[in-house]
Amino acid sequence: MSSILKKLKTTKSTSCIIKAGVAVLFETQEQFNKLALASNGQYQEDSIMIDGIYVAFSDEIGAINIVPFSDISEDGEAEAFEHKNLKPVDFDKWFKRLK
Repeated sequence: MSSILKKLKTTKSTSCIIKAGVAVLFETQEQFNKLALASNGQYQEDSIMIDGIYVAFSDEIGAINIVPFSDISEDGEAEAFEHKNLKPVDFDKWFKRLK
């Protein structure tokens, strides 16, 4: 039984690429495709057609949610992130840290 536990401890971590409380903002198809590649198979390139500003954030179980910015804030105000306990981060800044 102990060998099974050792194998479990050495398996690759499946932690989410977007930390809790962070909202990654992006607006190009290229940025989404980079996010999709980094998502460990959760999203496929070009599976969402980007036609405006989008927000990616992790939920309580570590899944990445991608929604249009208008779903977070109807009036375009960044203050809406505070109400959801999210800190907005520019995609390029986030992606550079991910590497």
